[in-house]
Amino acid sequence: MDTLLPIRWTCQAEAVVAGAALCLGRLLRDSPERDDAEVADQVAEDLLRMFGLPGNEAHEICRQPLPDLETAADRQGATA
Repeated sequence: MDTLLPIRWTCQAEAVVAGAALCLGRLLRDSPERDDAEVADQVAEDLLRMFGLPGNEAHEICRQPLPDLETAADRQGATA
């Protein structure tokens, strides 16, 4: 059985991600003592799992360092 969301659910998936981002921002604003990187990683991991990735794969993805901005911009320019 395929566990990934069907493409027809794209709008709903976007709404879930947007809602999670808004709530994450509010949580961090209201609780500045929280480790923002850890909380953001956990929310991202939960979203990936909700969208069908196995837990271990979602965890591995979310624990990798983010690319620096120049590298990310270079990648985007190469695919545009």
